[in-house]
Amino acid sequence: MKKILGLLAIAFSLSAFQYPTNTQDFYPNGLKVHGRGVHIVADSEIEKNKIFKDTTYKTNKQKDIQFGYHDCATNCRYIEQLMRYGHGERPVGLDMQSDNKWTGYPRSKSSDIDLSFKFDGLKLADRIIAYAPGNTVVDEKWTGVATFFTKAPFVACSLNISDFSTAYMDISVKKSSVKNDIPNRIRMIENVEGNYQSGFMYSIMWFSDRFQYSLECVNPGFGLKLKKDLVDFAKQIDREIS
Repeated sequence: MKKILGLLAIAFSLSAFQYPTNTQDFYPNGLKVHGRGVHIVADSEIEKNKIFKDTTYKTNKQKDIQFGYHDCATNCRYIEQLMRYGHGERPVGLDMQSDNKWTGYPRSKSSDIDLSFKFDGLKLADRIIAYAPGNTVVDEKWTGVATFFTKAPFVACSLNISDFSTAYMDISVKKSSVKNDIPNRIRMIENVEGNYQSGFMYSIMWFSDRFQYSLECVNPGFGLKLKKDLVDFAKQIDREIS
């Protein structure tokens, strides 16, 4: 199976259509080519790109400053779904019987997913809801896994781990978005989105030399302490799975 070329900048996933050549300086979307891996770049390099100049991004940024969060927009349904998982709803297709192990249906055990890396599940969770394969398949191995689980004080969480060593990933991160409080990791500023109808999703992303980690946790309320809880939780997870 062909490797996938991916490009990330801030928390946005961008698609490119070819591997960069030795003489290519920019991707078709205008972002600069840095090469395989995670790269901390100047804010101006990201912000001058047209993708980050749209009205929605500016509006959300203004709300962040005023309220400390922005409305969930297209993610409202996802927040509501995680809330239902936390309250006992079973994911559709959990433990579905299938002879095709390459379908993305959720499993009750992480060992039921053939991964490109070692992952023994998430032991610090209060309750595991499900594991689901993701990302892509390379050499008959899934290169990503999502773990849905409960962990107080949140109602439910999702941890996504992506192995980008099997694909060409050129990841650019704004310098002002980086925190250094997880040892030997590039950690991005935590984000909160939602409203008091759907609930709030607290999210954080960090990178090692090989993996991208994305943690999303939901709670019916908004609070600065929950943001701190999310960061502390990310540190615990990183220690467990490193």
